[in-house]
Amino acid sequence: MSIPLVSIIIPTFNYGRYIPDAIESALNQTYPNIEVIVVDDGSTDNTQQIVKLYPVKYYYQKNQGKAAALNNGVKLSKGDFFLCLDADDKIAREYVSKAVSIMMKDPMIGFVVVGSRVWNEEAGIEDIWIPHKIFNKYGLIGGWEGNVGPSLIRRKAFDSLNMVYDTRLPFHWDLEICFRLLQSSWKMAVIPETLHWYRLHKGSVNSELRKDKMLLEKIVEAYMSEECPWIRLYKKFYTLYQITLGRALTLMFHPIAYFKGIRRKIQIKMFINEFGDLKTQQEVQSYLRDILLTIDKQTKWSWNQKLSNYYEKRYKILESRLKNNLNLYLTRHG
Repeated sequence: MSIPLVSIIIPTFNYGRYIPDAIESALNQTYPNIEVIVVDDGSTDNTQQIVKLYPVKYYYQKNQGKAAALNNGVKLSKGDFFLCLDADDKIAREYVSKAVSIMMKDPMIGFVVVGSRVWNEEAGIEDIWIPHKIFNKYGLIGGWEGNVGPSLIRRKAFDSLNMVYDTRLPFHWDLEICFRLLQSSWKMAVIPETLHWYRLHKGSVNSELRKDKMLLEKIVEAYMSEECPWIRLYKKFYTLYQITLGRALTLMFHPIAYFKGIRRKIQIKMFINEFGDLKTQQEVQSYLRDILLTIDKQTKWSWNQKLSNYYEKRYKILESRLKNNLNLYLTRHG
C-alpha cells in the first residue's frame, strides 16, 4: 500500500530570520513521504538565499498577500493532504504522522486541528491552546482553543469546494476554508496535543493588526455569517452553553477550582483599584486581561494536572509582573 504524499506549504514575506525553524521542522517529520514548498511573497530580505540552502521547492511571486501565496502553494503542491505552515512558526516532528493516521481512519474527515504552544516575544511569556474533543465539529466558532492555520487538509475535500483562499479577507482565510468544509458535510478531527509552535512578535499579523483588529474581526465575522448562516446561530448556542451548563458542570465537578478562580479575580481587581487612575493604563489593562484569561483557563483545565500546574505558574508570573509594573510606576512618578 502506497504512503500518501503530504505537502507542507510555507508562505513567507521578509521572514528570513525565522524561516529556518519552519523549514527544518517540516523536513524533520517522522512521516516518510513529504514535499516542502516555500512561496515567497515578494521578500526583499535574505529569504531567498536562506531557503535555497534546503532541499525544498521555492517559488517567488510579486507581493500579493498571504492568501494569494497560499493559493499558489496549493496549486503547486501534489500531495493527497497539505498543510500551510507560517514561516515564523514550526511543527512537532510527529505532527504529520499523527494527523495522517487519523485521516486514514475516516475518508470523510476533511481536516485535522492540533493544539498550539504560543510564544509571545514581546511579553516574554508563552501560552498553550488545546482544542477540546467535545463540540469539535463547530467548536472553533465559540470558545475555541487552538489554531486552524496549520490544519492538515484533505486535498479531495479542498478541491470539492471549488474555491480558493479568499484574497479579499484581511485574515482568517484558513478559518473560512474550515467553515466551508464543515458546511459541505466534511468532518473535523481534533488532536488535543500541542504539536504546533506559534510565534507572536513585532511584525506578525496579530501584532500589526492589533489596533484595528476589533473592527476587522467584526467585518470578517459579518462576512462569514452571511456566507455560512449557521455560524451565528451556533455561536449563540455555544455562548449560552458556556454561561449556563458549562459553568454548572465546572462548579459541580471542580468546585474548589471554580471558587478559587472567582476569589482570585476579585483579589486582583481590588488590588488594581487601589492604584486609582493607574488602573486605566494600557499596559495594566493588558496584564489584567491576560491574568483573567489565565484564571479561566486554569479553571477549565482543572481536571488536567499538567495543564493546571502550567496555568498556576503562568498566573504567578503575570501577577508578579503586574505588581512590579505598578509599584515601579509609583516609584518613578511619586
